[in-house]
Parts: sequence; C-alpha cells; structure tokens
Amino acid sequence: MPRKYLYHDPAWLRRELKKHRSIRVLCQMHGFKPATVIDYLARHPEVKAQVADLLLPSPPGPGKGTPERARLASLRRHKQDWTVEELREQNLPLYWNHGWLLEQLRQLRSVEEVARQHGYKPLTLQSYVFRHPELRRAVEELRLERREKLQGVHLRLPGELSERLAQDPRSKIGLVEKAARWKMSQTQKQDQNPTREAQEAQEAQDEQQG
Repeated sequence: MPRKYLYHDPAWLRRELKKHRSIRVLCQMHGFKPATVIDYLARHPEVKAQVADLLLPSPPGPGKGTPERARLASLRRHKQDWTVEELREQNLPLYWNHGWLLEQLRQLRSVEEVARQHGYKPLTLQSYVFRHPELRRAVEELRLERREKLQGVHLRLPGELSERLAQDPRSKIGLVEKAARWKMSQTQKQDQNPTREAQEAQEAQDEQQG
C-alpha cells in the first residue's frame, strides 16, 4: 500500500493511534492532513468502527445510546469475519468468531455453560445465536450429533435407569455417565467374585494336577 494511504489499513491505524494517542499527533508524525484522515473515517465507517475505541469520545446523539454501544453496532454492521486475536485486541465478544463459539460448544455442551465460563450473559449469547441463521443451524447440528451419539450407546442398565435414559433427553449425559460407572462396578464385582462355573473348573483342574 502506498505510504500516503497507510491510514486506510485499520490494523496500521490502530497501532499508530495507540502509539500517538490522537489523530492530530499521528498526522504530524506521518505528514498527513488531519482533515483528510477524519474525512476518510467519516466516509468509511467500517474502518472507523475498528479504531473508535482509541479516538476521543464524543457525546452520543439523541436516542443513540452509549458511544460503546454505537461502536459495537457499527462493527457488527461493517465487518463480519473476525479472528479471535482481533476480538481480544479490541475487547470484543469472542463469540463473534463463530468457529470459536462452535468449538466451545463441543467442549462445554451448552450455550449457557459457554456464557458462564467466559463471563457473558446467557440471554445475550442465546439472542446472538438466534439472530444468525447459519450459526443457529450449526448449533442445532451439534445438538443432533450429540443426541445421535447418546442414542448409539448400548449398555446393560438396570430397568429404572434404562427407562429414565429413554424418557428424559435433558438428563441423558448424566445418565450415561452413571450407567458407565454402574457397568464398571459390575465388572469389578465379577472380577472379585468368580462365577460358580469358574470355581468348579478351577477345582477340577486342581484335582487333575493333584
């Protein structure tokens, strides 16, 4: 990019604003006219939104809410694809990176748990997912995938536990874990208490050896 257009690059502009603290000083250091840079930002809200937190705050207009809320709204409107590093650097919600959110859902299993672990309001995160149809479909596919895996688990269960597993999908994960522990305990009991047939076979073998 030609030097005279460096301020067109949001990453460069953020770095220089952090260093020089204002557009005026930045322009003095790099030989730009402040009016030119300000005019460029006014005509390119997708760039301005990415550096707005570094500019001197201006009072919100009537009905506009807080400057931070306006900045977030502008960012969502003008930039769709965010890396996790960009979100962290600008102190933005990490769930704006949908790949990150889906990976967290694979690990933590629910939107509510992701929100709790990362300090978001569950309702805010649920609303975000609902407003993005593609993300909503991906989340639903994860739920269906998990449900199919649970349905494919075949364990020898006591009658009451088996019935609850079939009837209450909300508790399937916990029930499967309980079932796995129950099966392990049964295996351990069998190892500790050999069957009558095994005892008789061992006695017959001892007699032959004797």
